[in-house]
Amino acid sequence: MAEQAEANPVPQAEDPTQKAADSAAEAAEALGQTDAESLEEAIAAQIKVLESLQNAAQQAQDDAARLESMQRQEQLLDLATQAAALLERHLQVQIPMALFSQELGGQLADRRQRSQLRSWSKEEAALATAAQDLLAAVQVGGADTIPFFLRGLAEGHRQLGDDLGAPRFRASDLQVSRGQDLVVDWQELIAIIEAEAERERQKLEAPAGPNQSSPSGMASLAEDLQLLKRLQGRLGDHLQGFARRRQALQAAGIPLDAEDLAEMELLLARQTALRELYEDILARLEEASRGESEVDPNAEEEEFF
Repeated sequence: MAEQAEANPVPQAEDPTQKAADSAAEAAEALGQTDAESLEEAIAAQIKVLESLQNAAQQAQDDAARLESMQRQEQLLDLATQAAALLERHLQVQIPMALFSQELGGQLADRRQRSQLRSWSKEEAALATAAQDLLAAVQVGGADTIPFFLRGLAEGHRQLGDDLGAPRFRASDLQVSRGQDLVVDWQELIAIIEAEAERERQKLEAPAGPNQSSPSGMASLAEDLQLLKRLQGRLGDHLQGFARRRQALQAAGIPLDAEDLAEMELLLARQTALRELYEDILARLEEASRGESEVDPNAEEEEFF
């Protein structure tokens, strides 16, 4: 994927600053004359100098923007590669853990089985650290969803690691479900990163110049809102499942335990994070609406919460 960025080098055009220097020399020579005709030539030469300087400044700005876009695309493609590698590592835990959970059948793990759980717990803890490291290194660039997912993934791997290791040694349907949620989140994150990289590629292919506009950010915001709807739907399913399970346990006389409290706190924290992400996206949407004439500023905002 990195070859995509290398296929878009910054074009080497004639240096407009040299044109400006040549025009300035012509203007200085014309100003040395005294007759009216030479004065007109001097004025025309000065105008030419200004135009050349403006062109030089515009080209420098375009070249800097294209270089920044190339670097951004490379960073995103590298981030997608790292995310895919971390997903693959998690699958090396998730797939055998699901089979292991079926074999347990809801029973507690024995001493031999706990050794396997410890190994998976260490790997999930390492994945939590790796996700946190990616979050610290990533350059957001306006993409609120990327740090949102990385924060959630770091916390999700940490909690799954705690569940699998001592003293809990849990590998029930709940842990399998949490592990599958992490798989889906990594897949969503990779798709978001690749979409951002594609938008940077489109910027590189777009004609440069003062009258050319880069691809609209409205499409990205619309995608973010659709993603937010999917995330809210998934969270709603988890909240309903938790409520049904607690009702069944309460009817059986089983009180709320530490695992239930941890899950409830995680779900509530996720809801708060989704709300904050929604507000960030709305803020960017309002800012983009002011800059695009086709957007109706009086359009109603879609509510998710």
